Amino acid sequence: MPQSMPSLSVMDVALRDTERHETFKALVNHSQTGSCPESTTPVTEESMAVYYIQNIPLEILDQIIPFLDAKTLVSVCHAIPALKHISYIMHKVGTSLSLSLNRIWPTFWLPVEWHSYSDQPDLLLPGAPITLSPEQLENVGELMRLISIYGGVVKFQAHSLEYTEALLPHLPRSLEVYIGGEAASNMYCGYMGIDPYFKVLELLAEQGIRFRQLDTPWRFGAESTRTLWKEFKAPFLRCFGVEWVPTEVLQECVHLRQIEFDIDDNDDKESFDKLMQVLSKISHLERLSFEIGEPKETWLDKLQGFQDEEQLEKLGWKSSELEHGPIYGHTTIVWTRTQKGKLF
Repeated sequence: MPQSMPSLSVMDVALRDTERHETFKALVNHSQTGSCPESTTPVTEESMAVYYIQNIPLEILDQIIPFLDAKTLVSVCHAIPALKHISYIMHKVGTSLSLSLNRIWPTFWLPVEWHSYSDQPDLLLPGAPITLSPEQLENVGELMRLISIYGGVVKFQAHSLEYTEALLPHLPRSLEVYIGGEAASNMYCGYMGIDPYFKVLELLAEQGIRFRQLDTPWRFGAESTRTLWKEFKAPFLRCFGVEWVPTEVLQECVHLRQIEFDIDDNDDKESFDKLMQVLSKISHLERLSFEIGEPKETWLDKLQGFQDEEQLEKLGWKSSELEHGPIYGHTTIVWTRTQKGKLF
């Protein structure tokens, strides 16, 4: 997603030297002098704003849309006729599949059954995918096309070859692929799909689909993990536990930028020391996060005790806390690269 929003001056520059902008300036001048051509209606601040918004070039709107959340985007689409097709397809998908706006834009979860997580009824886990009708598939395909254009994310569950084949004609060129399944006790933990994980990924890759993020199943094995990480080249990974990750593979995956760890009870200081040792040998990683599925009163203190902040700083990293983590929404420890650091 883009990091900074274009200023109003950028939009003003885009309107300069155009007939629309000259007309707009003429109306503004008339309103300021108190005189108005007989053929026009007196210009108010509100009408000026509406005119300005409705005449922003589409090239500028394309730069603005990626910064908008779903609710704001719908309001903008209602104000600008050229964008109404976006809110229209959001409405069709939302009503057809009973999805709230925050599950549609800018991150769209292809429809699944949702289940409450363990002792936390407010936390929902993705279950088995829902079969879509031909009309729903067509609408979802158009939504995913728009999301892809404007830098959003489509979440796809690796489940079965049949499910994947049905969606292939409608999928965007980039996906975040996650694992899950009915009655899963942990998000992104064990693979519960019908067909082998690799078979689903290979089918997607054969169609030219790139993977923005992939999940690494729990205890996947060093060789399988190496193949998953190296062959499919996702820049973002999610892993269950630090202990089970073959850290030596990290050196070989120069495309990798970020890993989200779902911390396991088996993780200990030795696991973190091993991870820090490999950080001293690589420069491509930018961010690591560590979150636990079942928050306990002492887990954060325990996790903080696993890290050597002084050594992290020497390696060009810093440690911080995130109030709501990316997996469960719990407090998370985050390691971020601040500089290249010293490689040994």
